[in-house]
Amino acid sequence: MNKILPLETSPIIKTYVNHAYPFGIIEANFGETVLLPLICNKYINCIYSKNDRNKFYISETDSWFEQAGVITHQSLMCKEKNMECVREAIEEARQRIIKGEYVLSSPNEGKISAINQGRTYDFDHECLIYGFNDDERFYQSIDYIRIPGRENYYAPYKITYDEYEDALLHVQNCVVEFLFFKVNKDFVLPGIDLKNILTLFRQYLDSDIPEFSTRDDLRAIIDAGELKFGVSAWDELADYIENIDVGKTIDMRYVRSYMEHKCLMEKRIAYLFNYYGIANLSAIGDTSKIYHESQTIMALSIKYNITKNTTLLKMISDKIRLNNYNEIECLSKTIDYLSIF
Repeated sequence: MNKILPLETSPIIKTYVNHAYPFGIIEANFGETVLLPLICNKYINCIYSKNDRNKFYISETDSWFEQAGVITHQSLMCKEKNMECVREAIEEARQRIIKGEYVLSSPNEGKISAINQGRTYDFDHECLIYGFNDDERFYQSIDYIRIPGRENYYAPYKITYDEYEDALLHVQNCVVEFLFFKVNKDFVLPGIDLKNILTLFRQYLDSDIPEFSTRDDLRAIIDAGELKFGVSAWDELADYIENIDVGKTIDMRYVRSYMEHKCLMEKRIAYLFNYYGIANLSAIGDTSKIYHESQTIMALSIKYNITKNTTLLKMISDKIRLNNYNEIECLSKTIDYLSIF
């Protein structure tokens, strides 16, 4: 039997797979006509965390859109970490895929040839299975992989049946867990909560995420500047790039996340202006300029990583700071336009 579920392989945002996966599922099943209203109050704020493995990222607690009722999930944990239990769990996963559910697990990617490319290492990583092929004995997944001419490229790849079993059996975690995500085709698109959206816009401009900033256990690292939110996080990105050590490369995940944040903001504001009938082409044009400048920043960062021309670092960081300033101006005006409704 062969079964491949719909998945957009180039979703709007894809820097981190825990964002790319739900976007890919929703875009493939519903398209932007549903996705755009859904992101009006999501993926607005962002975080810089000095001590995290990923220092810069767009913040969203409901990244799988479960609160909106678009996707639901169930979990399955292997009773024991042995091949018998792993195979039973995989069989359950296959049945879920047949029913139209997506399977998320965290196998040891060092055991998957398409990912490890001949290297020897152990690392558990999120892996979305959205299909299988019994004729060729592979599961269909997608992730950042090395392909000729592209060092890291978000693309579909195949995992053999034997590799998937081995990768699950040898996870570094003490348990083997599966999450089954189901798309609710009958969900009702929620209305636009403009008051909440404007609150989230203001929090972003104020460099604040109250759920984090009010926590006593985070107070010390916030006061030390090791945890920042909103616009301040992107100012920190400018500092990070300007102070890259000689010979070191820019982590392109951070710059891509910056660019994707501007892309989402442009789409969000254009949708809201259209929804409320605000015919202000200048304001929409300003958000487009900010997004396009972030694309330039992305291109210059790639150029630096290739050439190691250090004069580019100050240019890139200055562009980020100016773009941040322009975004503050643009978003402040947007809040004024929308506040009359």
